Amino acid sequence: AFEATLIEEEFHLLSSVARTDFLAPKPLWLGIDVPGTDSDFYIMTRLPGKTIGTYLGGADKLPERYLLDLAELLAKLHHYPLDTFTDYIDRYDNRAVLGDGVSDWYRRRIEAWRRYATETDAEFHLPSPMMIWLLTWLERNVPPDARKPVLLHGDYNIHNFLTVDGRVTAVLDWENAMFGAPEHDLA
Repeated sequence: AFEATLIEEEFHLLSSVARTDFLAPKPLWLGIDVPGTDSDFYIMTRLPGKTIGTYLGGADKLPERYLLDLAELLAKLHHYPLDTFTDYIDRYDNRAVLGDGVSDWYRRRIEAWRRYATETDAEFHLPSPMMIWLLTWLERNVPPDARKPVLLHGDYNIHNFLTVDGRVTAVLDWENAMFGAPEHDLA
């Protein structure tokens, strides 16, 4: 159900990204059920830099060169063909995404969200009428889009970049990554 919300999925996604020339840390080791730890984790390369802002502040002081770097990096990320991530797709997603258009892929995602919402809700309480309405509305209003989906970062925000001297050195935090329309990352 491709959405790198689990540490293991994020690790494998970054492993695929690391085979490109994109500015992202390279995952080195995945720790699952490691004795003495509270949760799963992975170790990755340390890249130079620091964040230029936070989720709540700093955007008002961004140099123009930094914004241009961000735009160029996002275009570069969206330019990689889907088959670049075949290892990841084979492990976590339906291989149909390789032939899907954006609309098809979003419809399958909405159906996965519906299954998740009804199965999770059923375990604890009745399904939410609002969630059912929302998913139905989304399904009925997916705009036609035959373009091929691209890899999306999912949280392309200033708190997820490292910089040195006002230049981007790394894109971090890939837990919200997914496939879809490139403009999704701008939203």
